[in-house]
Amino acid sequence: MSLNEAKQLSNAFSTGGGGFTFESRVQSAFVALMLSRGVCPCIAYRWPIAEVALQARHRGYETDDAVIVTRNDNTGEECKLLLQIKHSIRFTERDSQMPDVIGAAWRDFNKSTHFTKKRDAIALVTGPISKTDSENVCRILNVARGASDSADFFSKINQSKVVSEAQRNKLKIIRLHVINANKGVNPSDDEFWKFLKCYHLIGFDMDLMTGVTTSLIQSLIGSHTDSNVQSVWNMIVQEVQEKGSVAGVLTLESISEPIKDFFKRDEVKPVVSIAPSPIKETIALNLIGGWDESTDGDRSIVESLSGMAFQDWQTKIREIWKEQA
Repeated sequence: MSLNEAKQLSNAFSTGGGGFTFESRVQSAFVALMLSRGVCPCIAYRWPIAEVALQARHRGYETDDAVIVTRNDNTGEECKLLLQIKHSIRFTERDSQMPDVIGAAWRDFNKSTHFTKKRDAIALVTGPISKTDSENVCRILNVARGASDSADFFSKINQSKVVSEAQRNKLKIIRLHVINANKGVNPSDDEFWKFLKCYHLIGFDMDLMTGVTTSLIQSLIGSHTDSNVQSVWNMIVQEVQEKGSVAGVLTLESISEPIKDFFKRDEVKPVVSIAPSPIKETIALNLIGGWDESTDGDRSIVESLSGMAFQDWQTKIREIWKEQA
């Protein structure tokens, strides 16, 4: 091996966790949730994940890094979460990635054959982005989801006590990119509000080997197996990378048998014990350490790992704290 090859290999392992990319780690997190029968963030129906379709453009999606399909085991009904994964991005007019990201989301939102507006969701998953973008964009999206209709939403947008000028500026930027994606036509306030309700910004710190998201996912894996959790996680990421290279689909049936074997336990194995509480609540409490209830990413991760609505989980955790006091 030449010195240059050795240097490239060293850099891959030191900066990329053995060559694992941010995108494949995020995709792998959803596969781990599927294997653990966890629930999908951003979707109101708490049905288990049935499949993770990778690089799904050939299926007609433009938000195509992953399409997460959840399914009601009793009725067969489905909900989808469309994922666009960007390690870093800026919610500005001039950011080179924004036209493609918002444009793809807007076009998918309007494909009735691929997207159900009252049920499905679209998410931009990012690594480190500015606090300004994270807080202001998430605030706008949360206000949209909390509004009763478009008139209520825009009424709140114009109230300085509800929405700041910085947040209104982010809304203008999103709308500008939507107009461009809509061939220069400004959508109605009602359609724009419905789009915002379906759109999510989620932060995953999976660019870090010791990030909180990876710790949460690995703890969930550890509740199903006595094997080395890091090894199981590496196997999942490797399979995702292999299937992603051919736009593959991962389901409980199609994933390789060696990986499935780790998740065939009849009972969940306790990982930590600080109080007599459900295992998923305990994992989230110990590893998150802190959360921002106004941030979509924090709420979604908590809901995914606990299997509970965020408010219910928060109430339960406060009860645990009182018991420990």
